[in-house]
Amino acid sequence: MKKELREKHLKLRDSLSGEERRIKSELIMTSVLLLPEIAEANSISCYFSFGSEVDTKQLIELLLLIGKRVSVPYCDFAKQEMRMVEIKSLQDISVSSKIPQPKGISVVPKEALDVIIVPGICFDLRGYRIGFGNGFYDSYLENVSATKIGLAFEEQIIERLPAETHDERVDIIVTDKRVIFTHKK
Repeated sequence: MKKELREKHLKLRDSLSGEERRIKSELIMTSVLLLPEIAEANSISCYFSFGSEVDTKQLIELLLLIGKRVSVPYCDFAKQEMRMVEIKSLQDISVSSKIPQPKGISVVPKEALDVIIVPGICFDLRGYRIGFGNGFYDSYLENVSATKIGLAFEEQIIERLPAETHDERVDIIVTDKRVIFTHKK
């Protein structure tokens, strides 16, 4: 069921024009920057977007500009693990691999993160998400106290996803139309 949902919502997201994605991403970024969780945070991890994902490049630049400590995910495919690496600018990210990866080695411990901004192919109203199926985020988000924020176009939101015991929820989902508070921590 997850595979079918992943394929369907990836096609749906891919079907948005570049201009639609740009406009919707800007609306999402504005809503994210207005969240008290962002204003109060010192250290924020944010995925570096690629493909048809909600674009985070401008969001990352603005977070750096307002003095936030920003990190992006580094995925070690050999070890099947992810860690967050601090960046000082977008130039600290290599886009030559299949997914963008930070060039640096300054790992930010999970405990030091106040907010983690998470991608997804689709989300449900409870905060469950479907990603690419590698399990990087579910493993990383387990037992994390940081506020978890998912970014999605409104088309990526569905009522209820099938959830398994290892699936981790996000606390907030920000779309181009609304902010969804999924559950109390």
